Amino acid sequence: MSNTPMPNVPRLIPGSSGGPVTYEQALQMRNEYEDEFRNRHDAFRQLRRYWQGDYWRLADKESHSIVSVFRDWTARASDVGPDIKLVFNVVQAVCNKYQTFLTPLPQVRVPVDPPETDLRRAQATKKQRYIYGCWNDEDLPMSRVFNMAAWYLPLMGDCFLGIHPDLRKGRPVPILRSPECAYPIPGFDGSTEEAIIFSWKVKEDVVKRHYPDYQTKEQRLRESQPINRRFRKTGQDSNPHVDVVEYTDRYQWNRWIDGEEINGVYHNFGFNLFEHLKFISVPDDVWGHGAVEQVVNLNEMGNALYSLLFEAVIENVFPRLVLEDASKAPEEIATGPGAVIPLNPGGKAYFLNPPVQALPVQENFLALNEHNIKQMAGMPEVNFGQSPASSIVTGKAINELQGAGTGSMIEMVQGVGLGLGVEAWNEKCVIMGQTMFRDDRIHLHGREIDGLSIRPRAFAMS
Repeated sequence: MSNTPMPNVPRLIPGSSGGPVTYEQALQMRNEYEDEFRNRHDAFRQLRRYWQGDYWRLADKESHSIVSVFRDWTARASDVGPDIKLVFNVVQAVCNKYQTFLTPLPQVRVPVDPPETDLRRAQATKKQRYIYGCWNDEDLPMSRVFNMAAWYLPLMGDCFLGIHPDLRKGRPVPILRSPECAYPIPGFDGSTEEAIIFSWKVKEDVVKRHYPDYQTKEQRLRESQPINRRFRKTGQDSNPHVDVVEYTDRYQWNRWIDGEEINGVYHNFGFNLFEHLKFISVPDDVWGHGAVEQVVNLNEMGNALYSLLFEAVIENVFPRLVLEDASKAPEEIATGPGAVIPLNPGGKAYFLNPPVQALPVQENFLALNEHNIKQMAGMPEVNFGQSPASSIVTGKAINELQGAGTGSMIEMVQGVGLGLGVEAWNEKCVIMGQTMFRDDRIHLHGREIDGLSIRPRAFAMS
C-alpha cells in the first residue's frame, strides 16, 4: 500500500503535534511498555512451549519449580528430576478440545432496515454475500483465522483480529496477530485502548521477497560509504534479523521495517483496524486470561509423578541385586529367567523389592490430579468421551450437568470475546467496501446459509 491517504477520506490523525504518529514516537511508546509487558510476553512464550510438551527443559531453568523437590533429595545439585522424564500433556488436550469448539464459523446475519421493502432486502442480501465473499479469501480465509484464534484464546487468553484493505484484491482481508508481540496502549480509564503496537523480528530475505523495493542493511551501508571502504565486518550475518514495528489506532496504520516505512494508511474511520479478542476479560486489566494458565503447575506435578511411577515399574521388573560379600560372588553374574548365581560359602545375594503396594494409591492421585486440571480449565472428562459413573442413566445425567458448564463457557467466549470481534470486523468490512472500493470492480465467491436451509449454497457476484 502507498503512504497516501485513502481516497475520499479526509486526513486527520491526532499525533503528538497534530499529525500522524511517526516511527520514533511509536518506538518510544513500545520501549515505555517493554518493561511492563515483559513478564506477560515471557508467560505467553512459555505457555506455547508448555503446549508443545517442553516441560522438563523449562523446569530445569526455573528456580521455583517442581524440580526443586528433587534438588533437595539428590546428592548433587546437578542431579535434577527423575532419570526418565515423561510428559502427559493434559494442557494440550484441553486446549485442543477448546479449539474444536471455537473453530466453526458462525452464520452472517444482516438485518433489514425498516420498513422492509424489496430494495432494502436486496441491499441486506448484497451486504451479507459481500461479507461471506471477503471471508473466503484465498490467502487467509476466515476459517483459518477462527482456527488460529481458537488456539490462542484458551492457551494465552488473547489475540488480535485485524482488517486490512488490500488494494490489489480490491477488498478487505483479515489479519491475526499473536499477543507475544503486542503492546496494547491502555486508555485513560483502562477499559479502552488508545492504540496497539506490534513488534517482532524477521529475516531480511523474507522482507525482500515481500517488498522488492526494500533496501537491506548492506545496500544502505554501501550507499553511505565510499567505494574504497565498502567491506563487511568479520562474522557479520549476511541475512540478519530486522525489527518490524506496526502502529495502529483510530486514525492510522503504519508498518516500519528496520526504521523504514514500508506501507501504511491514514484514515478517518474513527475505529481501530485491530480488535483485541479475549478469552476471559478481567476489568481494569489490559490482558485477558486463558483457560489453562492456572493449572500448568498441576500438569508439572503430574509429569513428575508419571516419571517416578515409570521408574518404580522398571525397578519392579528389573529389581536391584544386593551382594553382602562381593568377594564370594563370581566376576560375571548371569541374569534373566532361571539364571543361577554361584556363591562361595558365606556369600549372600538377594533382590530389593520396591514398595509396589503404594502404586494403586499413586494412580488414584494421578487420576484425581488430571480431573482437577480438566475441571479447573472448564473441560471435564465427559467432553473427552469419558463418564465417571458406572450406571448409564447416572452417566447421562452427569454428562448433561458437566457438559453444561463447558457450553456456558464456550457461549461466553463466542458472544463476548470472539463474537464481538468478528461482528466488529464485519461492520468494518462493509464500511471499507462502501468507501475505499466504492468504484472498483470486485469479484467475490463463497458459500452462504439461509434461514430455511442447513445446506451451504455457493454464490458468485461482481
